[in-house]
Amino acid sequence: MNNSKNIILLHGKGGLVVGGWFDEIKVFASDKKIPLISESFPTSEMIMYNTWKEKFELLVLPFLNEKSIVVAHSLGCGFWQKYFTENRANFSVDTVIFASPTVKWSGTESIKDFFTEERNYKNIQKSSKNFVVIGGGKDEYIGAEQFKFLSEELNAKYYYDPEMTHMSQRKYSHHPKVLELLDSLFSEVSEV
Repeated sequence: MNNSKNIILLHGKGGLVVGGWFDEIKVFASDKKIPLISESFPTSEMIMYNTWKEKFELLVLPFLNEKSIVVAHSLGCGFWQKYFTENRANFSVDTVIFASPTVKWSGTESIKDFFTEERNYKNIQKSSKNFVVIGGGKDEYIGAEQFKFLSEELNAKYYYDPEMTHMSQRKYSHHPKVLELLDSLFSEVSEV
C-alpha cells in the first residue's frame, strides 16, 4: 500500500466539469505538492454502480491509504456509501468530506442501482477516521434533513450553509468550506 498523503476526488453524476470547484482543489494540491487522484467515472448512459466500482477498484483503491483525504460530491458520496456497505475496509482513510451528499434514491432512474440496498453505516464508518458532511439550504436535489441524518449516522462534523446550492457555495466555481477544511487538514499533517 502506498502510504503518502494524497487527495482523492469522487465526482457526482455530471462528471468532472471544467471550471468547477474540483479545479480549485487541483490547484490547492498542486500548490502544496500533494498527489491528487481524480478519475472521471462514467456519466450519462454508463452510470451504473458496477461500472463505477470496477473503475474505482482499478484506478483509485490502490492509492487509498491511512493518510488519504477523500473529497466526494453528490453521487460520489452515494458511491462511497454503497461501496463500503458491501466491502469491509482493510484500513481507514484519514478523512472523508461529503459535499452535498446523496443519501437515498431521489427518483432519478439513471442512478437507481447506487441505492438498491440499505446502508450499513457501521461498515461505512470503518472506512474513515473522520467524516465531514457539508450541506446547503438551497440544494435543488437533497434536503437538509438528509444531510443531518447522514452526519448523525457517521458521527460526522456537520457544516450547513443556508445559501449553498447543490454545486457549491454561492457560485459554481467556488467552495470555500472544502478548501478551508483541506488547508486545515494538510497544515496539521505538515506540523507533525
